[in-house]
Amino acid sequence: ASFEAVIETQRQPGVQTPRHPLTRMQRAIDEPTRLTTDDRYARAVNQGQADYFAALDRLGQLLRNGQFVPARTVLEGDAETAYAELAVSIEDASTSYHESVSRAESIASGGSIAIIIASAALVSAMVIGLDRTRQRAAILREERELLRASEARFRPLVQNSSDIIMVLGRDRRIGYQSPSVERVLGYAPNDL
Repeated sequence: ASFEAVIETQRQPGVQTPRHPLTRMQRAIDEPTRLTTDDRYARAVNQGQADYFAALDRLGQLLRNGQFVPARTVLEGDAETAYAELAVSIEDASTSYHESVSRAESIASGGSIAIIIASAALVSAMVIGLDRTRQRAAILREERELLRASEARFRPLVQNSSDIIMVLGRDRRIGYQSPSVERVLGYAPNDL
C-alpha cells in the first residue's frame, strides 16, 4: 500500500491496518532463519526484523497521533533502510540455506551412487559365484558320466574274465573278488 493509503486508513475511525501481511512477512523471515545452518545469518535476520518492526511501530504511533510529516520521514528513512537491510539479511540466509541444501543433495547423491556401485558389485559377485557353481556342477556331472561309462565298459571284462581279480584293502582284507574265483579255485567268492 502507498503512504497515502496507509494515512487514509489511519484517518478512518474504527479501521485498523490489517496484520496479516506482517504475519506472512514474519513467516517468510522465520523460514530461512529456522532452516539455515549458520547462526550469524539467523542473528542478522532477527536483528533486521527487530529494527524493521521497531520502525513500523514508530511509524504507527506517529500516524495514530496524526503526525504525518514525521511519519513520512520515518517511512522514507528508518523504515526503508531497515527493510533494505532485512531484505539483504534474508537473501544472505536464503543463499546460505540453498548452499547447504545443495551440499546435502551432493552428499546424498554421492551416497546413492556408492550404494548403487556396491549393489552392482555384490550382484556381479553373486552372478560370478553362481556361474562357477554351475561350471563345477557340469564338470562333476561329466566326471560321473565318464566314470559310469568306464564302469560299464570294464564290469563285463572283470566279471567274465577267466583271471582272478581281487581288490585288497590296507588291512589286507578282500574288498572285491571276481566271480572267476569259483571257476578257477572252486570256492565261492563269499567263502574266501
